[in-house]
Amino acid sequence: MKSKLNKIALATLCLGLAFFISCSDLPDINEEGATSSSSGTGGNPSSPSTGGNSSSAGGSGAKSSSSGSKPQQPTGGIWNGTADTTWYSGTKIEFSISTAEHLAGLALLVNKGNYMSGKTINLTANIILNDTKDWQNWEDNAPDNSWTPIKNFQGKFDGNGHVISGAYYSNTDSINIGLFGTVNGKAAIKNLGIEASYFSGKDRIGGIVGSNIGGTDVTISNSYSKGIVKTITPSGSAGGLVGRLSGGKISDCYSTSTVIGINTTYSNIGGLAGSAGTSNRDIINIINSYSTGKVLGTGQYKSREGGLVGDLYFPNSTTNVANSYYDTNTSGQNDNTGKGEPKTTEEMQSEAFAELLGDAFKYKAGSYPLLKWQ
Repeated sequence: MKSKLNKIALATLCLGLAFFISCSDLPDINEEGATSSSSGTGGNPSSPSTGGNSSSAGGSGAKSSSSGSKPQQPTGGIWNGTADTTWYSGTKIEFSISTAEHLAGLALLVNKGNYMSGKTINLTANIILNDTKDWQNWEDNAPDNSWTPIKNFQGKFDGNGHVISGAYYSNTDSINIGLFGTVNGKAAIKNLGIEASYFSGKDRIGGIVGSNIGGTDVTISNSYSKGIVKTITPSGSAGGLVGRLSGGKISDCYSTSTVIGINTTYSNIGGLAGSAGTSNRDIINIINSYSTGKVLGTGQYKSREGGLVGDLYFPNSTTNVANSYYDTNTSGQNDNTGKGEPKTTEEMQSEAFAELLGDAFKYKAGSYPLLKWQ
């Protein structure tokens, strides 16, 4: 009997010793549930995942996350200068973006040849590209981040009533400048606000779109811009909303942007559009829109400056400007030649004027009309 008890005790001791040895070989578990490797294994400790290494984004100044990495977490603050494309999938046709990094990722994708034709981009949050506290002095003191205009965008961009603020780009040798440098095909931009922006360059500069490069079905609607737009070359085009409109339609939009043409023989500059027209017999429509910003040109030929539209050129095309106006007091312009009707500040801040513009706008006492979604 005693011998049998000794055998049982010995077996129990062996099992306990085996369990102790097994547990001593297990890796430590930290409070977050992540395992840490033993320093005695001969290997380097593993580093936490950062979402992939960043690389230069096509010369844009933004850095992109690796396509095989996990999506970067939304920053919720000012743009950190990187471009995140992990929200995009080639198998989908509709996407949501919510951070400045996502927006920079869209610019990276489009500028590398994915023009988003047939696809829809939904903005689901306000975006800040730079600290805007001193934005009106960016000509002399540039902010940290320079935006790269999105070129040849052919998809749909729905701002869903959100605002992108702090966009900055300045290059004396560049053309087609704006949040979107160029749009084409059946591009549509709607329900978007651009605030505290500064765009300056050679030609075709706009607060939202630099130039429509041929899309007769392009539409810009229910959107506005507030910023500074500047062209610095002879015969340059600049507009508060669009620099050069070569087809398509602007409807239910407004701009309070200051538009400037300097060092010019003549400037195609206007509060809403710098120039409108094409040699391709296209029809262009500007409907139910207005502008209030200062339009300041130093060119010799003032006929190409306008409170709403700078120049209607190319007689082969048809440009219809209907129910669209500008503030003759604030713009410094007084043209009334079919490019937009002048009204006084008092008239444009009246309830009757908000009703005149149509259902997309609402009245605000002591202010110009706002879009219904504002």
